[in-house]
Amino acid sequence: MNWFKKAALISSVVLLPVVGNTATEDQQIRVLHWPYDVPCDAIQKDGDGWKQIKTIIVANLLLRGNRFSHTGETAVWDQKCLGDEPYD
Repeated sequence: MNWFKKAALISSVVLLPVVGNTATEDQQIRVLHWPYDVPCDAIQKDGDGWKQIKTIIVANLLLRGNRFSHTGETAVWDQKCLGDEPYD
């Protein structure tokens, strides 16, 4: 094996984990306890409801681009993300 092939092989082995672990703009967020574990940066207050701005995975369910209005979720997020009464 010549030096160029060795260098290419070593570069690919070293750089593959770096490229593979790069976060994407729409990084998926896994949530174990809905709606309490949804991070506030994954949702955005939108009038009287909340708009989902990041992809969320709950169990085997993939959620994208939803809007929640007047639900149990919105009450939790109002308290958690707007600072009324923070959840731990």
